[in-house]
Amino acid sequence: MTELNTQQMTNDDLIKQILWENHQVDEGVRRYKAANEGKSLDATDQGNKIMRDAIDTLVNNIQQSYLEAESALITKGGGNSTPWHFIIGLVSAEQTAVITIKKSLEYIRTATTNKQQSTTNLAISIGEALRQQLMFENWKTNSKIEAALDGHKKSYADILIERAKGKVHRNTISNWKRKFANYENIEWGNDAVVIGMKLIELLIESAPETFTLTSKMIKGKTTRIFKLTEEAQVKVQASEDGMSLSRPFLMPTLIEPQDWHYQEDKLVGGYWHLRQPLFTAGLHKHTAADQTAASPEFLTSVNNIQKTKWSVNSYMLSVIEMLYGTKSAYGDIPQVTSIPTMEPLESEAYKALSDEDRKAYHKKRQAVLEQAESIRGKHGAFVRKISIAHQMAEHDEFYFPYFSDFRGRLYPMAQELTPHGDQVARALLKFKVGKKAGASGLYWLKVHLANLFGKDKDTFEQRVAWSTEVIKSGQLAESVDSPLDGGIWTQADEPLTFLAVAKELVDAYDLDKPEDFISHIPVAMDGVCNGMQLLSLLGRDEVGAEKTNCRAIDQRFDLYTEVAEEVMNIIEDDRLTDPVAEEWFKKLHNNKGKQRKTVKRAVMTTPYGVTQRGIQEQLIGDRHCSDMETSRTNASKYMTSCIQIAMSKVNGKAVQIMSYFQDVAEAVCELNLPIKWSTPMGLNVTQSYYNYERKKIRTVLGEVVLWVESADMGMDTKKNRLAISPNIIHSLDAAMLQLTVNKLAEGGLNDFAMIHDSYGTHASNIEELHATLREAAYEIFSADVLTELKDSIESSYGITLPTLPEYGNYNMEEIKSASYFFS
Repeated sequence: MTELNTQQMTNDDLIKQILWENHQVDEGVRRYKAANEGKSLDATDQGNKIMRDAIDTLVNNIQQSYLEAESALITKGGGNSTPWHFIIGLVSAEQTAVITIKKSLEYIRTATTNKQQSTTNLAISIGEALRQQLMFENWKTNSKIEAALDGHKKSYADILIERAKGKVHRNTISNWKRKFANYENIEWGNDAVVIGMKLIELLIESAPETFTLTSKMIKGKTTRIFKLTEEAQVKVQASEDGMSLSRPFLMPTLIEPQDWHYQEDKLVGGYWHLRQPLFTAGLHKHTAADQTAASPEFLTSVNNIQKTKWSVNSYMLSVIEMLYGTKSAYGDIPQVTSIPTMEPLESEAYKALSDEDRKAYHKKRQAVLEQAESIRGKHGAFVRKISIAHQMAEHDEFYFPYFSDFRGRLYPMAQELTPHGDQVARALLKFKVGKKAGASGLYWLKVHLANLFGKDKDTFEQRVAWSTEVIKSGQLAESVDSPLDGGIWTQADEPLTFLAVAKELVDAYDLDKPEDFISHIPVAMDGVCNGMQLLSLLGRDEVGAEKTNCRAIDQRFDLYTEVAEEVMNIIEDDRLTDPVAEEWFKKLHNNKGKQRKTVKRAVMTTPYGVTQRGIQEQLIGDRHCSDMETSRTNASKYMTSCIQIAMSKVNGKAVQIMSYFQDVAEAVCELNLPIKWSTPMGLNVTQSYYNYERKKIRTVLGEVVLWVESADMGMDTKKNRLAISPNIIHSLDAAMLQLTVNKLAEGGLNDFAMIHDSYGTHASNIEELHATLREAAYEIFSADVLTELKDSIESSYGITLPTLPEYGNYNMEEIKSASYFFS
């Protein structure tokens, strides 16, 4: 927990915030107790009923485990005890049960989209949440507010010590006290896995009809997957709207988040009590391993962004709920009309199948189950956003604490309803503080409206003219007044965010002076194929800069179309001698939209290290190679070759620079050292893809294998090589965003909706945003970034790197006047 001074600790707002951060578990316990007293939780609500029943049995089983732990500790003196014996009683059985179920449901939600999550990850998260709860209980006691809440209660650990007096030697009791105290004050490490696995075991024992543990081969390794049974999936999904237990742990804050800062050589900030790191770390720690990585400038940018005040857009909340209720599937509103099912074959029918038919049966059944899980997952995510929106609508304003990935990219810590979410989430949020639009603000609201409709490749004047016409025609007002009747908003690329902007424009033009309208909607300006933009700037590439809108030209270019046209030229040249080229020509030559769509994903992912094989898999997976006489493999290989040749012609410097970055990674990996560089914002980035070391931990569910990075195992050269280009580019786009934010904040701007290469603020501040982000780009890229990187690595590692690719003749001054650089 962050050390807080006495004045802060007695501050009503701060106490309210700390209670809010930790309210999920206490609220779950309150609901559980109320349900047992027959006061809440409608028994006809099947989703809540199975969760209530699971908690009821789990609480009893946890209390039984106290006796098991007590017996082990007293009869054996604790000498042969496992860590869970000491941990299980540190918080109440009810709190432990709620934590276990909430974290389990959270894991199941995540595993729907991340198939590689193992049960070990769930065990760790349960252990960490248990420790956070213990810290919260200690805070309540030390803050002397426990009595005001529930009255002080002894933990089972306290009771155990009292009951053990006279039964075991006092030295043993002293050792127990030290052990219990250690668990209150130090990180739990692998012990978190042990207690987590114990609680997973107890949960499955408590509700076998609801939760189950299965095994699955993932990347050649047997991985245990924790999941809901099929029967429980149906019941939970059917009533998830009311399931408070499914809400995430991390929510927006009610007061301004704590500034990130160094305290006793550790970074603290964000939430006021919940312990969340600034830098994320998975299997590979990367930058998180460097305790001094963050510079003051970097921390300032994070703090500036998380100071933004937000509120719920009540108009959009009511519209989205009406659309959901009437089963109108617009935007990302899911409609669960029918979940695909496939009943398992009877035993005799299955035995009669050939080996080949069995494989086909299992493949088809797995596909059906995964589709059903996906539908349920999307539905669950939607209703959780609505639930959180209602909860946050009760508060006048709220904030989002932010964290960073190892490259410096920033994300909200809260889950589900965030400015980085899907269009449902973004449509539900608005700036708390409004600003008078003025003529400039109305102009950029119109540009934003057109962007959301799909007119983002037009000039600004064309976009404004289109928006002005739909306002004058009354189409926009019809959509805003009667969204359930359909209308122009349903035709937009992003219908829900479009409708939110439409509402503001309609309200503005209902005024005698539209310029006086107070706007709350974030207006975003997006980079155009931003990875390629940055590579063009790094290499001073005139051609690449033009095609990615970095030139001072009053024309909007589209890189995807440029590459598609070059691809068609190549196909045209090949078609007379290559039957595969002829097939592609027939498939694409009369459809420019299909041409662009075919190449778009490959072009988009090239700056981020996609391989030749990766492009082939994208083309096949996106079904671009379907319905062709030639095999999908041959079709994808040919198209991949065409795209890569076209890319080298349209933006050749980018390909050379990415290749150079890979050479740098290989040279450093030969020293068996991580790769380090500093961003223009002073963030010291570490890329350290070590090979994994296999560690075994004994738990109640058997041996658990933990894969941990180890310097002794050496660097994974292939992974470092493939990752270096996207990681450097991401660190640069993050630095540009951070510099832009700091410059704007210095000028008095306080509201930011920043998502990597999408910069958002008030409509009336877009002119200032445009000028400032171009100043930031000039400040960063007018320096010789590549030479500085080369010199830094050569000096740090004592090596000689290959010669840099030759620069082009692009004049960096042009970026200041590049109208469509971000648009």
